[in-house]
Amino acid sequence: MSYTFAIHGEKPCINTLVENVRKTHKVCVKDSLINGLRCYFREKSTRGVDVVWNAKDNSLQIVTFICSTNEDYQLAFILAQQAANTMNANICAEGISYEVDAFLKIHNERWIEELENQYIHDLLSQIQNHETTVKIPCLFRDFYLGPNTAQKIECNANARQKLLKMIKDVIYFKDQNVFVANTIIMKHYNKSFCVWGPGINYLFPDCDLFGIISENGAPNTIPRKMIFELIPEKIKFLDEHHILVESLNEKEYNSICDTITEKLQAG
Repeated sequence: MSYTFAIHGEKPCINTLVENVRKTHKVCVKDSLINGLRCYFREKSTRGVDVVWNAKDNSLQIVTFICSTNEDYQLAFILAQQAANTMNANICAEGISYEVDAFLKIHNERWIEELENQYIHDLLSQIQNHETTVKIPCLFRDFYLGPNTAQKIECNANARQKLLKMIKDVIYFKDQNVFVANTIIMKHYNKSFCVWGPGINYLFPDCDLFGIISENGAPNTIPRKMIFELIPEKIKFLDEHHILVESLNEKEYNSICDTITEKLQAG
């Protein structure tokens, strides 16, 4: 989900605008030619802000993303302000045209918080209405949120904020050796279920069961707590909703599978 501020008028010198903002706020800029000049701002560990010239309606569009950081939004506000002053035009947001001062009074940290709260509300509603896992596509990796976690945070404002932080932490987690596993509802058991394998770090949403794939390819469905009992040193909590299970080599993994099989057979 993205959010766009638009400034209509004669096309400014975007390079000059971008360079001024870059120098003033010390942000990285990457330029590419997409439908004219498109500038991509990205500070460390953030998704960023896109600046695009829309030739169809003669507007400079400044695009943020729902999981952008507060710093990204502040950068977008600064860009919109400077562009509006350069183009001698108003800033259009949510279909309303604002003078610069009025725009900055309305679009502030409180506005960001309300926007994010509405996003989380819409996200949870989507999950509950369809009883399905939702994928949030992102620059570095996708984020998956399932009904099990959604139910726990539905009426908890503090948990909702932690969820938003978790989404940002996960989708900007750049380690390419981490696989983000999604939560799947197994209708027969009415349990959330994740599948785990050897040789890679796994980032799990909150779940009830793990499906451990053994050497011969057969899955063992085990309670979540069993993993914590068997390899506590390999478990790291990112927050109350997500855990990182550190990689096991093949020998370690097969040994765990054997132990699990023995425990399951013993009842």
